[in-house]
Amino acid sequence: MDYCRDTDYGVSLTPQQLGRMFRSVYEERFDIIKQDYCDLDTACNLVINPFETVEWRSAKIVRGNLIIRSNAELTVRNHVYMPLDGRVIIEPGGKLIVEEGCFTTKCDGLWIGIEVWGDASQPQIASQQGTLELKDAVIENAHTGIWVRENDELCDYVQGSGGGIVHAESSTIRNCYIGAEYAPYHWTNALGDSTRNVSYFDDVTFIQTRPLNGDFLFRSHIILNEIVKIPFRGCTFTDMVANDSTYQSYYGDDGIENMGTGIDARTSSFEVLQWCSGMPGTDGTCSGGSWQPSVFSNLRFGIHASDEFGTSSFKVNDATFEGNAVGILAEGIYNGPSIMYNTFELKPLPVNNTGLNQGWALAGVQMEETQGFEIEENTFIGLPNGHIGTEQLIGAAFVDTDTLVANECYLNTFDALHAGAFAQGRNGGFNDAFLPGLEFSCNTFGGSTDNSFGDIVLANFSVIDLIQGVPEDDAVAGNKFSHLCPGMNDPSDIVLGIDALGFTLLFR
Repeated sequence: MDYCRDTDYGVSLTPQQLGRMFRSVYEERFDIIKQDYCDLDTACNLVINPFETVEWRSAKIVRGNLIIRSNAELTVRNHVYMPLDGRVIIEPGGKLIVEEGCFTTKCDGLWIGIEVWGDASQPQIASQQGTLELKDAVIENAHTGIWVRENDELCDYVQGSGGGIVHAESSTIRNCYIGAEYAPYHWTNALGDSTRNVSYFDDVTFIQTRPLNGDFLFRSHIILNEIVKIPFRGCTFTDMVANDSTYQSYYGDDGIENMGTGIDARTSSFEVLQWCSGMPGTDGTCSGGSWQPSVFSNLRFGIHASDEFGTSSFKVNDATFEGNAVGILAEGIYNGPSIMYNTFELKPLPVNNTGLNQGWALAGVQMEETQGFEIEENTFIGLPNGHIGTEQLIGAAFVDTDTLVANECYLNTFDALHAGAFAQGRNGGFNDAFLPGLEFSCNTFGGSTDNSFGDIVLANFSVIDLIQGVPEDDAVAGNKFSHLCPGMNDPSDIVLGIDALGFTLLFR
Protein backbone atom coordinates (compact mmCIF):
# COMPACT_ATOMS: atom_id res chain seq x y z
CA MET A 1 0.00 0.00 0.00
CA ASP A 2 1.24 3.49 -0.86
CA TYR A 3 1.26 5.51 2.36
CA CYS A 4 3.05 8.47 0.80
CA ARG A 5 0.71 9.48 -2.04
CA ASP A 6 -0.70 12.97 -1.97
CA THR A 7 -4.38 13.37 -1.12
CA ASP A 8 -6.70 16.23 -0.46
CA TYR A 9 -5.75 15.86 3.22
CA GLY A 10 -1.96 15.79 2.86
CA VAL A 11 0.57 12.97 3.29
CA SER A 12 -0.69 9.77 4.97
CA LEU A 13 0.94 8.25 8.10
CA THR A 14 2.20 4.68 8.20
CA PRO A 15 1.11 2.28 10.96
CA GLN A 16 4.66 2.45 12.32
CA GLN A 17 4.51 6.24 12.55
CA LEU A 18 1.14 6.11 14.25
CA GLY A 19 2.53 3.56 16.71
CA ARG A 20 5.49 5.77 17.60
CA MET A 21 3.19 8.75 18.09
CA PHE A 22 0.87 6.78 20.35
CA ARG A 23 3.78 5.45 22.43
CA SER A 24 5.14 8.99 22.89
CA VAL A 25 1.77 10.19 24.11
CA TYR A 26 1.31 7.10 26.28
CA GLU A 27 4.66 7.36 28.04
CA GLU A 28 5.34 11.11 28.14
CA ARG A 29 1.91 12.77 28.25
CA PHE A 30 -0.06 10.84 30.84
CA ASP A 31 -2.13 13.90 31.69
CA ILE A 32 -3.66 13.74 28.20
CA ILE A 33 -4.78 10.15 28.72
CA LYS A 34 -5.67 10.04 32.40
CA GLN A 35 -5.35 12.72 35.04
CA ASP A 36 -5.72 10.62 38.20
CA TYR A 37 -3.12 7.93 37.55
CA CYS A 38 -1.06 9.12 40.56
CA ASP A 39 -3.78 8.31 43.10
CA LEU A 40 -3.49 4.82 44.56
CA ASP A 41 -6.74 2.91 44.10
CA THR A 42 -6.55 -0.57 45.64
CA ALA A 43 -9.78 -1.45 43.87
CA CYS A 44 -7.64 -1.41 40.73
CA ASN A 45 -5.02 -3.88 42.02
CA LEU A 46 -3.50 -6.05 39.31
CA VAL A 47 -3.12 -9.69 40.41
CA ILE A 48 -1.15 -12.50 38.76
CA ASN A 49 -2.90 -15.57 40.10
CA PRO A 50 -1.42 -18.97 41.05
CA PHE A 51 -0.19 -21.06 38.12
CA GLU A 52 -0.37 -18.12 35.70
CA THR A 53 2.68 -17.24 33.62
CA VAL A 54 2.31 -13.74 32.20
CA GLU A 55 4.58 -11.56 30.04
CA TRP A 56 4.25 -7.79 29.59
CA ARG A 57 5.94 -6.46 26.45
CA SER A 58 4.10 -3.14 26.30
CA ALA A 59 4.18 -0.30 28.84
CA LYS A 60 1.67 -0.47 31.69
CA ILE A 61 0.02 2.11 33.94
CA VAL A 62 -0.81 0.53 37.30
CA ARG A 63 -3.37 2.45 39.37
CA GLY A 64 -3.36 0.06 42.31
CA ASN A 65 -0.83 -2.44 43.68
CA LEU A 66 0.69 -5.22 41.60
CA ILE A 67 0.48 -8.59 43.36
CA ILE A 68 2.18 -11.78 42.21
CA ARG A 69 0.70 -14.75 44.04
CA SER A 70 2.47 -17.94 45.07
CA ASN A 71 3.22 -20.20 42.08
CA ALA A 72 2.67 -17.28 39.67
CA GLU A 73 5.26 -15.69 37.39
CA LEU A 74 5.36 -12.29 35.69
CA THR A 75 7.99 -11.16 33.18
CA VAL A 76 8.25 -7.43 32.43
CA ARG A 77 10.04 -6.17 29.30
CA ASN A 78 8.89 -2.55 29.21
CA HIS A 79 8.04 0.35 31.53
CA VAL A 80 5.63 -0.10 34.41
CA TYR A 81 4.39 3.15 35.95
CA MET A 82 3.30 2.94 39.57
CA PRO A 83 1.04 5.34 41.49
CA LEU A 84 2.21 7.22 44.57
CA ASP A 85 2.33 4.82 47.55
CA GLY A 86 1.77 1.90 45.22
CA ARG A 87 3.75 -1.29 45.73
CA VAL A 88 4.67 -4.52 43.98
CA ILE A 89 4.21 -7.63 46.14
CA ILE A 90 5.87 -10.96 45.37
CA GLU A 91 4.40 -13.60 47.67
CA PRO A 92 6.43 -16.65 48.79
CA GLY A 93 6.65 -19.00 45.81
CA GLY A 94 5.94 -16.18 43.33
CA LYS A 95 8.45 -14.78 40.85
CA LEU A 96 8.93 -11.43 39.10
CA ILE A 97 11.42 -11.19 36.23
CA VAL A 98 12.32 -7.72 34.97
CA GLU A 99 14.37 -8.04 31.79
CA GLU A 100 15.16 -4.79 29.97
CA GLY A 101 12.18 -3.34 31.81
CA CYS A 102 11.71 -0.49 34.27
CA PHE A 103 9.57 0.12 37.35
CA THR A 104 9.10 3.83 38.01
CA THR A 105 6.54 6.57 38.55
CA LYS A 106 5.79 9.72 36.61
CA CYS A 107 4.20 11.33 39.66
CA ASP A 108 5.62 14.07 41.89
CA GLY A 109 6.72 11.80 44.72
CA LEU A 110 7.74 8.21 45.42
CA TRP A 111 6.07 4.85 45.12
CA ILE A 112 6.69 2.27 47.88
CA GLY A 113 8.83 -0.24 45.97
CA ILE A 114 9.01 -3.98 45.29
CA GLU A 115 8.38 -6.25 48.30
CA VAL A 116 9.93 -9.71 48.03
CA TRP A 117 8.13 -11.68 50.72
CA GLY A 118 9.84 -14.58 52.42
CA ASP A 119 9.34 -17.13 55.18
CA ALA A 120 12.21 -17.16 57.68
CA SER A 121 11.15 -20.61 58.91
CA GLN A 122 11.81 -22.19 55.49
CA PRO A 123 14.97 -22.86 53.43
CA GLN A 124 15.88 -20.38 50.73
CA ILE A 125 14.43 -22.13 47.70
CA ALA A 126 12.13 -20.58 45.10
CA SER A 127 9.08 -22.65 46.06
CA GLN A 128 9.25 -21.32 49.63
CA GLN A 129 10.39 -17.72 49.08
CA GLY A 130 9.49 -14.82 46.81
CA THR A 131 11.96 -14.33 43.95
CA LEU A 132 12.95 -11.18 42.07
CA GLU A 133 15.22 -11.41 39.01
CA LEU A 134 16.64 -8.25 37.45
CA LYS A 135 18.40 -8.42 34.08
CA ASP A 136 19.36 -5.13 32.40
CA ALA A 137 16.53 -3.62 34.44
CA VAL A 138 15.85 -0.30 36.17
CA ILE A 139 14.08 0.40 39.44
CA GLU A 140 13.74 4.10 40.22
CA ASN A 141 11.88 6.80 42.14
CA ALA A 142 10.80 4.48 44.97
CA HIS A 143 11.04 4.86 48.73
CA THR A 144 12.87 1.53 48.81
CA GLY A 145 13.64 -0.06 45.48
CA ILE A 146 13.61 -3.60 46.90
CA TRP A 147 12.22 -4.61 50.29
CA VAL A 148 13.30 -8.18 51.02
CA ARG A 149 10.49 -8.59 53.53
CA GLU A 150 6.75 -8.18 53.95
CA ASN A 151 5.36 -4.83 55.09
CA ASP A 152 2.01 -4.09 56.67
CA GLU A 153 -0.22 -1.26 55.45
CA LEU A 154 1.94 1.28 57.32
CA CYS A 155 5.15 -0.18 55.82
CA ASP A 156 6.19 -1.66 59.16
CA TYR A 157 8.14 -4.92 59.05
CA VAL A 158 6.13 -8.13 59.44
CA GLN A 159 8.19 -10.40 61.69
CA GLY A 160 9.53 -13.61 60.16
CA SER A 161 9.12 -12.48 56.54
CA GLY A 162 12.83 -12.47 55.63
CA GLY A 163 14.33 -15.00 53.22
CA GLY A 164 13.25 -13.55 49.86
CA ILE A 165 15.60 -14.09 46.92
CA VAL A 166 17.06 -11.36 44.69
CA HIS A 167 19.22 -12.11 41.64
CA ALA A 168 20.31 -8.83 40.06
CA GLU A 169 22.54 -8.57 36.99
CA SER A 170 23.64 -5.52 34.97
CA SER A 171 20.82 -3.38 36.35
CA THR A 172 20.31 0.06 37.88
CA ILE A 173 18.59 1.17 41.08
CA ARG A 174 18.24 4.92 40.83
CA ASN A 175 16.94 7.77 42.98
CA CYS A 176 15.50 5.68 45.80
CA TYR A 177 15.61 6.68 49.47
CA ILE A 178 16.92 3.15 50.15
CA GLY A 179 18.12 0.98 47.27
CA ALA A 180 17.48 -2.43 48.85
CA GLU A 181 16.85 -3.50 52.44
CA TYR A 182 17.04 -7.05 53.79
CA ALA A 183 15.14 -8.25 56.84
CA PRO A 184 16.83 -10.86 59.09
CA TYR A 185 17.25 -14.33 57.64
CA HIS A 186 19.54 -17.06 58.92
CA TRP A 187 19.31 -20.69 57.83
CA THR A 188 21.39 -23.61 59.09
CA ASN A 189 21.87 -26.95 57.37
CA ALA A 190 21.51 -30.41 58.90
CA LEU A 191 25.01 -30.12 60.38
CA GLY A 192 24.14 -26.86 62.10
CA ASP A 193 26.29 -24.75 59.79
CA SER A 194 25.08 -21.37 58.58
CA THR A 195 24.28 -21.33 54.88
CA ARG A 196 25.09 -18.51 52.48
CA ASN A 197 22.24 -16.30 51.37
CA VAL A 198 21.49 -17.14 47.73
CA SER A 199 20.84 -13.52 46.70
CA TYR A 200 23.51 -11.74 44.66
CA PHE A 201 24.16 -8.43 42.90
CA ASP A 202 26.42 -8.49 39.83
CA ASP A 203 27.30 -5.32 37.87
CA VAL A 204 24.49 -3.35 39.52
CA THR A 205 24.61 0.45 39.68
CA PHE A 206 23.12 2.15 42.73
CA ILE A 207 23.01 5.87 41.99
CA GLN A 208 21.46 9.17 43.04
CA THR A 209 21.19 11.83 40.33
CA ARG A 210 18.86 14.34 42.03
CA PRO A 211 17.25 15.07 45.41
CA LEU A 212 14.26 12.83 46.09
CA ASN A 213 10.79 14.27 45.58
CA GLY A 214 12.55 17.54 44.87
CA ASP A 215 13.70 18.32 48.39
CA PHE A 216 15.29 15.49 50.42
CA LEU A 217 18.31 13.20 50.24
CA PHE A 218 18.79 9.47 50.13
CA ARG A 219 19.77 7.32 53.12
CA SER A 220 21.54 4.17 51.93
CA HIS A 221 21.94 2.08 48.81
CA ILE A 222 21.96 -1.24 50.72
CA ILE A 223 20.84 -2.12 54.26
CA LEU A 224 21.53 -5.64 55.55
CA ASN A 225 19.99 -6.83 58.82
CA GLU A 226 21.35 -10.16 60.16
CA ILE A 227 22.18 -11.57 56.73
CA VAL A 228 24.81 -14.18 55.83
CA LYS A 229 27.30 -13.59 52.99
CA ILE A 230 25.54 -11.79 50.18
CA PRO A 231 28.05 -11.02 47.37
CA PHE A 232 28.26 -7.68 45.55
CA ARG A 233 30.41 -8.17 42.45
CA GLY A 234 31.46 -5.27 40.26
CA CYS A 235 28.75 -2.95 41.63
CA THR A 236 28.78 0.85 41.73
CA PHE A 237 27.52 2.81 44.73
CA THR A 238 27.51 6.56 44.16
CA ASP A 239 25.78 9.83 44.92
CA MET A 240 26.07 12.39 42.13
CA VAL A 241 24.02 14.90 44.16
CA ALA A 242 26.69 15.24 46.85
CA ASN A 243 29.24 16.08 44.17
CA ASP A 244 27.07 18.77 42.54
CA SER A 245 27.47 22.31 43.89
CA THR A 246 23.90 23.08 42.78
CA TYR A 247 22.51 21.03 45.66
CA GLN A 248 24.83 21.94 48.53
CA SER A 249 22.13 23.86 50.40
CA TYR A 250 20.31 20.55 50.90
CA TYR A 251 23.13 19.28 53.12
CA GLY A 252 23.24 22.19 55.56
CA ASP A 253 26.07 23.02 57.95
CA ASP A 254 26.63 19.38 58.97
CA GLY A 255 26.94 18.36 55.36
CA ILE A 256 28.84 15.09 55.73
CA GLU A 257 26.39 13.79 58.33
CA ASN A 258 23.61 14.20 55.77
CA MET A 259 25.39 12.19 53.08
CA GLY A 260 24.26 8.66 52.31
CA THR A 261 25.93 5.25 52.75
CA GLY A 262 26.82 2.60 50.19
CA ILE A 263 26.41 -0.61 52.23
CA ASP A 264 25.04 -0.43 55.78
CA ALA A 265 25.57 -3.91 57.25
CA ARG A 266 24.14 -4.62 60.70
CA THR A 267 25.25 -7.90 62.25
CA SER A 268 25.63 -9.18 58.70
CA SER A 269 28.36 -10.76 56.63
CA PHE A 270 28.89 -9.87 52.98
CA GLU A 271 31.49 -9.82 50.22
CA VAL A 272 32.51 -7.03 47.85
CA LEU A 273 34.39 -8.50 44.90
CA GLN A 274 35.26 -7.74 41.29
CA TRP A 275 33.08 -9.00 38.44
CA CYS A 276 34.06 -10.63 35.16
CA SER A 277 32.28 -9.20 32.11
CA GLY A 278 33.12 -12.36 30.18
CA MET A 279 33.57 -15.93 31.38
CA PRO A 280 35.45 -16.24 34.71
CA GLY A 281 37.89 -19.13 34.94
CA THR A 282 38.82 -21.17 37.99
CA ASP A 283 42.40 -19.88 37.60
CA GLY A 284 41.37 -16.23 38.07
CA THR A 285 41.21 -15.39 34.36
CA CYS A 286 38.33 -13.57 32.65
CA SER A 287 37.90 -15.00 29.16
CA GLY A 288 36.30 -12.72 26.58
CA GLY A 289 35.95 -9.79 28.98
CA SER A 290 37.63 -7.89 31.77
CA TRP A 291 37.52 -7.69 35.54
CA GLN A 292 35.37 -4.82 36.82
CA PRO A 293 35.92 -3.53 40.37
CA SER A 294 33.21 -2.36 42.70
CA VAL A 295 33.22 1.43 43.16
CA PHE A 296 32.09 3.55 46.11
CA SER A 297 32.06 7.32 45.58
CA ASN A 298 30.77 10.57 47.12
CA LEU A 299 29.34 8.87 50.22
CA ARG A 300 29.55 9.49 53.95
CA PHE A 301 30.50 5.84 54.43
CA GLY A 302 31.29 3.65 51.46
CA ILE A 303 30.71 0.71 53.81
CA HIS A 304 29.51 0.87 57.40
CA ALA A 305 29.60 -2.52 59.13
CA SER A 306 28.52 -2.84 62.76
CA ASP A 307 27.76 -5.76 65.03
CA GLU A 308 26.40 -5.64 68.57
CA PHE A 309 27.20 -9.35 69.05
CA GLY A 310 30.62 -9.40 67.34
CA THR A 311 29.85 -12.54 65.33
CA SER A 312 29.76 -11.32 61.72
CA SER A 313 32.53 -10.47 59.30
CA PHE A 314 33.05 -9.22 55.76
CA LYS A 315 35.45 -9.25 52.84
CA VAL A 316 36.27 -6.33 50.52
CA ASN A 317 38.66 -7.07 47.64
CA ASP A 318 39.72 -5.17 44.51
CA ALA A 319 37.38 -2.21 45.03
CA THR A 320 37.83 1.53 44.45
CA PHE A 321 36.80 4.11 47.05
CA GLU A 322 36.91 7.74 45.95
CA GLY A 323 35.68 10.98 47.47
CA ASN A 324 34.05 9.39 50.53
CA ALA A 325 34.22 10.79 54.05
CA VAL A 326 35.20 7.29 55.24
CA GLY A 327 35.75 4.44 52.82
CA ILE A 328 35.13 1.56 55.27
CA LEU A 329 34.01 1.97 58.88
CA ALA A 330 33.90 -1.22 60.99
CA GLU A 331 32.49 -1.10 64.53
CA GLY A 332 32.41 -3.98 66.99
CA ILE A 333 33.34 -6.75 64.55
CA TYR A 334 35.47 -9.43 66.20
CA ASN A 335 35.50 -12.07 63.48
CA GLY A 336 38.36 -10.90 61.28
CA PRO A 337 37.20 -8.66 58.41
CA SER A 338 39.45 -8.84 55.35
CA ILE A 339 40.26 -5.72 53.30
CA MET A 340 42.68 -6.43 50.44
CA TYR A 341 43.85 -5.06 47.06
CA ASN A 342 41.68 -1.93 47.21
CA THR A 343 42.36 1.68 46.25
CA PHE A 344 41.27 4.51 48.54
CA GLU A 345 41.40 7.99 46.99
CA LEU A 346 40.81 10.78 49.49
CA LYS A 347 39.78 13.98 47.76
CA PRO A 348 37.86 17.23 48.39
CA LEU A 349 34.23 16.97 49.47
CA PRO A 350 31.90 19.73 48.27
CA VAL A 351 29.64 19.46 51.33
CA ASN A 352 30.40 21.05 54.70
CA ASN A 353 32.39 18.99 57.19
CA THR A 354 31.57 19.95 60.76
CA GLY A 355 30.24 16.72 62.25
CA LEU A 356 32.24 13.66 61.25
CA ASN A 357 35.33 13.02 63.40
CA GLN A 358 34.82 16.45 65.00
CA GLY A 359 35.24 18.01 61.58
CA TRP A 360 38.91 17.30 61.07
CA ALA A 361 39.59 13.95 59.41
CA LEU A 362 38.64 11.92 56.40
CA ALA A 363 39.78 8.30 56.34
CA GLY A 364 40.17 5.45 53.91
CA VAL A 365 39.60 2.76 56.56
CA GLN A 366 38.48 3.18 60.16
CA MET A 367 38.48 0.21 62.56
CA GLU A 368 36.73 0.78 65.91
CA GLU A 369 36.63 -1.99 68.54
CA THR A 370 37.18 -4.42 65.69
CA GLN A 371 39.52 -7.39 65.97
CA GLY A 372 41.34 -9.99 63.92
CA PHE A 373 41.32 -7.88 60.78
CA GLU A 374 43.65 -8.11 57.79
CA ILE A 375 44.32 -4.88 55.91
CA GLU A 376 46.68 -5.93 53.14
CA GLU A 377 48.04 -4.65 49.82
CA ASN A 378 45.80 -1.59 49.62
CA THR A 379 46.72 1.84 48.28
CA PHE A 380 45.72 4.94 50.25
CA ILE A 381 46.37 8.19 48.41
CA GLY A 382 45.49 11.81 49.17
CA LEU A 383 46.74 15.25 48.16
CA PRO A 384 50.31 16.59 48.11
CA ASN A 385 49.97 18.41 51.45
CA GLY A 386 47.72 15.80 53.06
CA HIS A 387 44.96 18.35 53.61
CA ILE A 388 41.69 19.49 52.10
CA GLY A 389 41.41 22.96 53.62
CA THR A 390 41.21 22.23 57.35
CA GLU A 391 40.29 18.58 56.77
CA GLN A 392 43.09 16.11 57.43
CA LEU A 393 43.46 12.98 55.36
CA ILE A 394 44.21 9.69 57.15
CA GLY A 395 44.88 6.45 55.32
CA ALA A 396 43.84 4.00 58.06
CA ALA A 397 42.57 4.84 61.56
CA PHE A 398 42.47 2.35 64.44
CA VAL A 399 40.49 3.01 67.63
CA ASP A 400 40.51 0.59 70.60
CA THR A 401 41.18 -2.55 68.57
CA ASP A 402 42.80 -4.35 71.54
CA THR A 403 42.57 -8.10 71.06
CA LEU A 404 43.97 -11.50 71.92
CA VAL A 405 44.92 -12.04 68.29
CA ALA A 406 47.08 -9.91 66.03
CA ASN A 407 45.54 -7.18 63.90
CA GLU A 408 47.59 -6.80 60.76
CA CYS A 409 48.30 -3.84 58.49
CA TYR A 410 50.56 -5.36 55.84
CA LEU A 411 52.11 -4.35 52.50
CA ASN A 412 49.96 -1.25 52.02
CA THR A 413 50.96 2.05 50.44
CA PHE A 414 50.16 5.31 52.27
CA ASP A 415 50.92 8.32 50.09
CA ALA A 416 50.29 12.10 50.20
CA LEU A 417 48.33 11.99 53.45
CA HIS A 418 48.34 13.95 56.69
CA ALA A 419 48.89 10.69 58.57
CA GLY A 420 49.46 7.34 56.91
CA ALA A 421 48.17 5.32 59.86
CA PHE A 422 46.61 6.72 63.03
CA ALA A 423 46.05 4.80 66.29
CA GLN A 424 43.96 6.00 69.20
CA GLY A 425 43.31 4.25 72.50
CA ARG A 426 44.24 0.68 73.30
CA ASN A 427 45.39 -1.21 70.23
CA GLY A 428 47.81 -3.55 72.01
CA GLY A 429 48.82 -4.84 75.44
CA PHE A 430 49.89 -2.14 77.91
CA ASN A 431 53.42 -2.87 79.18
CA ASP A 432 53.17 -6.51 78.08
CA ALA A 433 55.27 -7.47 75.07
CA PHE A 434 53.70 -10.94 74.98
CA LEU A 435 50.20 -9.66 74.24
CA PRO A 436 49.46 -9.17 70.55
CA GLY A 437 48.05 -6.01 69.06
CA LEU A 438 48.11 -3.81 66.01
CA GLU A 439 51.10 -4.65 63.79
CA PHE A 440 52.53 -2.67 60.87
CA SER A 441 54.75 -4.64 58.52
CA CYS A 442 56.16 -4.19 55.02
CA ASN A 443 54.15 -1.01 54.37
CA THR A 444 55.38 1.83 52.16
CA PHE A 445 54.81 5.33 53.46
CA GLY A 446 55.11 8.03 50.83
CA GLY A 447 55.68 7.68 47.13
CA SER A 448 54.62 10.68 45.10
CA THR A 449 55.13 12.88 48.17
CA ASP A 450 55.70 12.58 51.93
CA ASN A 451 52.92 12.22 54.46
CA SER A 452 52.80 15.75 55.86
CA PHE A 453 52.45 15.06 59.61
CA GLY A 454 53.58 11.49 60.12
CA ASP A 455 53.63 7.99 58.72
CA ILE A 456 52.52 6.22 61.92
CA VAL A 457 50.82 8.48 64.48
CA LEU A 458 49.79 7.47 68.00
CA ALA A 459 47.33 9.79 69.72
CA ASN A 460 47.67 10.80 73.36
CA PHE A 461 47.53 7.86 75.83
CA SER A 462 47.55 5.30 73.02
CA VAL A 463 49.37 2.03 72.35
CA ILE A 464 49.87 -0.54 69.60
CA ASP A 465 51.70 -3.90 69.66
CA LEU A 466 54.82 -3.20 71.71
CA ILE A 467 57.08 -5.16 69.35
CA GLN A 468 56.77 -4.58 65.62
CA GLY A 469 58.42 -7.55 63.92
CA VAL A 470 59.22 -11.05 65.24
CA PRO A 471 62.48 -11.13 67.24
CA GLU A 472 62.66 -14.91 67.61
CA ASP A 473 62.44 -15.34 63.83
CA ASP A 474 64.79 -12.44 63.15
CA ALA A 475 61.89 -10.99 61.10
CA VAL A 476 61.96 -7.25 60.62
CA ALA A 477 58.86 -5.09 60.47
CA GLY A 478 60.05 -4.05 57.02
CA ASN A 479 58.22 -0.71 56.72
CA LYS A 480 59.59 1.93 54.36
CA PHE A 481 59.10 5.44 55.69
CA SER A 482 58.56 8.60 53.69
CA HIS A 483 61.25 10.74 55.29
CA LEU A 484 65.03 10.56 55.44
CA CYS A 485 65.50 8.65 58.68
CA PRO A 486 64.12 5.09 58.70
CA GLY A 487 62.99 4.94 62.29
CA MET A 488 62.27 6.68 65.56
CA ASN A 489 64.85 9.44 65.01
CA ASP A 490 62.61 11.36 62.62
CA PRO A 491 59.44 12.57 64.34
CA SER A 492 57.75 12.91 60.98
CA ASP A 493 58.06 9.17 60.49
CA ILE A 494 56.61 8.09 63.82
CA VAL A 495 54.73 10.56 66.00
CA LEU A 496 53.90 9.73 69.63
CA GLY A 497 51.27 11.76 71.48
CA ILE A 498 51.39 12.60 75.19
CA ASP A 499 51.89 9.43 77.24
CA ALA A 500 51.54 7.23 74.17
CA LEU A 501 53.55 4.08 74.78
CA GLY A 502 56.63 3.62 72.61
CA PHE A 503 57.29 0.38 70.83
CA THR A 504 60.21 -1.58 69.43
CA LEU A 505 60.45 -1.36 65.67
CA LEU A 506 62.66 -4.12 64.27
CA PHE A 507 64.58 -3.09 61.17
CA ARG A 508 67.93 -3.66 59.57
